[in-house]
Parts: sequence; structure tokens; C-alpha cells
Amino acid sequence: MAQGGAVTGIMHSATAAMTPGLEMFIQHWSGPVMAYPEMLDVNSKDENARYSMSPEAFAEQCRQWVEGGVQIIGGCCGSTVEHIRQMVEALPDQVGARP
Repeated sequence: MAQGGAVTGIMHSATAAMTPGLEMFIQHWSGPVMAYPEMLDVNSKDENARYSMSPEAFAEQCRQWVEGGVQIIGGCCGSTVEHIRQMVEALPDQVGARP
């Protein structure tokens, strides 16, 4: 049995912070890469959570990641049904090709 991870990726992080890490994984990892961004931004002063990204903007970001080589994609904290619906509609029918 082989040792090591079968998949690498980033989850539970803001989308803007994820892109550089995903690009590094795609460049240096031969296996599947995943992204599960969160949609909530918590203000540390008042501890109120608010959506950091609209479903449309989320879908566009996911499309860009998939075109760049991300093969497993979803949503983490704060993702709604609308976020996932918009993502599915924006993605190509076949996800999984690496550049």
C-alpha cells in the first residue's frame, strides 16, 4: 500500500488567500488538487459574520481555479445552496484535466 496523501488542497480559507497556494500545489503536486473556500468573513471587533462573496463571484472564482487545474471543488463555511448552484452552472461538464 502506498503511503502519503491521495489529494492535497486548501479549505476553510478565504478565496483570495487560497489562489497562491492552489497554484503552488498544481505546480508541485502530481495528484488531485482540491479547493473548499469559505464564504463568511467574521469581523473581529463585533464578531458578526457576513458573506464575503456573492454566489456569482464565487462561481467565477471556482471556474478560474478549475481552468487552472483544480479538480475537486466545493464550498466550506457560509456556502449556501445558491453558491453551489451557481458554481455548478459555471463549471465545465468535465472537471479533472490538469494543464
